[in-house]
Amino acid sequence: MAKLTNWGLNHAGLQIGPYIVDWNDSSIIIPRMLSSKHAKALIPINDKVTPTKASAVPTICRIICEWNKNFTYENCISFKPETKKANCQHFVQQVLDALGIKNNWKPWGPVDKYISKIAEGTMGKEIIISDPDAQEIFINSHEELRQFYKNVITNPKVLGDPVMRNEYEALVKCVERSFQLKHLGNPEAFPEVKDAIFGDFTGKISAKP
Repeated sequence: MAKLTNWGLNHAGLQIGPYIVDWNDSSIIIPRMLSSKHAKALIPINDKVTPTKASAVPTICRIICEWNKNFTYENCISFKPETKKANCQHFVQQVLDALGIKNNWKPWGPVDKYISKIAEGTMGKEIIISDPDAQEIFINSHEELRQFYKNVITNPKVLGDPVMRNEYEALVKCVERSFQLKHLGNPEAFPEVKDAIFGDFTGKISAKP
């Protein structure tokens, strides 16, 4: 998978439990409660490396302090630490690198395809995801996402492939999280996600097949 710095003109941040940390044009990182009015995806990391809280928190705090003190936000493409100028995606990538976490989603699998559409800017405000038969599906509500999930996990191409099922569950999860985030950011415009497929998006996951 491409690094975050290849994700087009999209803002990126990191979820840490019920909080989000991100680098923006204020050049100050202030952890805040999760919410977003324009979330397109909250992508779970597919990596065998899972840092403990005891090791991850000091590392993240160190990087936040370093960036708040020394770095200035700039909408640049290349990340050159010596210039002390960087964008939001550079910050996220540096944290992941420091924690030894890599994105290992299957190249051109459903998660990778969805991220590529976001990066290319071809999706707009609509949510478009591909099913196992390479059909593009427009998702306008959580109920439509739930139906998509039911169709996918019963598709013969997914039933016989545990890796592909894992990928599609991750895709549905990241889209479901975007619905949940947008409700928190603007509850009047976006309805609450009731009976979520993958439970509480702040970390308590309970998949429902």
